Amino acid sequence: MSLLLVKGINAGNSRLSGGFGASLLTGDNSTFDAGVGAWTPQGSAIASDGTFDFNGTNTLKITVNGTNTNLCRSAEMSTFVAATKYRFECMVYLDTGWDGGEVTCDAGSLDDDTPGTQVKTSTIGSWVKIYTDTVIGTDTSGRLVIRAASNPTNGLLLAIENAMIRPFA
Repeated sequence: MSLLLVKGINAGNSRLSGGFGASLLTGDNSTFDAGVGAWTPQGSAIASDGTFDFNGTNTLKITVNGTNTNLCRSAEMSTFVAATKYRFECMVYLDTGWDGGEVTCDAGSLDDDTPGTQVKTSTIGSWVKIYTDTVIGTDTSGRLVIRAASNPTNGLLLAIENAMIRPFA
């Protein structure tokens, strides 16, 4: 699996109405403007020019290696607060031929979180917002993980944009 740098990101780290706080993903871990930052695929990674366009700057483009349903993950963070609800979210673009089924995002390595509402996508050829709402248990270290329902074929493409982890009431 490889990571490529392409068009489109809007970090969205400001406080939003509806009870959302600022994103925990900051700096290179929230935007792809300066490269892939602290993001890694569950395989190999490279930074390169690409073809997807979202909003005019950079997007994380993943070429899958077909060996894993875990597509990509942010760096681990230890800034979560126990018994607090967080939204793990991002925009996803599945390119032509996608055969990995629905794509989701979640809290990854948190041991005792309680997942709630989850929005997935298998839509091909357009940007779709996916998210999972999770209440953090006693484990306060985790990351944003992007997963496919099944192993996609080697060489297929997807793009990730606007990755955020935000607390909310």
